Amino acid sequence: MNLPDLITKFSDAHSQQEEVSLDDPEQIQHNKLEIEAFQAAKKILEFGDNGKKALLELLNHSSRNVRISAAALSLSYSPERCENMLSFEATRGGIDGFRAEKILERWKNEGWHAQP
Repeated sequence: MNLPDLITKFSDAHSQQEEVSLDDPEQIQHNKLEIEAFQAAKKILEFGDNGKKALLELLNHSSRNVRISAAALSLSYSPERCENMLSFEATRGGIDGFRAEKILERWKNEGWHAQP
């Protein structure tokens, strides 16, 4: 699969998670989408610098979930940009804000690196 298709697969899976979460109390569909996104991310990063650059472009995506997930994966090679975006998302509240806050907390306190 080529890089643009993988980026689409990653972003679509994370965007769809937002739609199914409320209708999926068991989180079955949510978890399937997370696995799809995880597998896509792993293949995206196999493209090296081009893959990293493509993930960074997702920091401007219309979906908060996509932006936060891309930032979590990109912290190790673009920390300032990703920290700024995650800090902003954390101030917006909701489950995504909580997630952004926890990602930053783990990054700053534990040197956590989200890697597929």
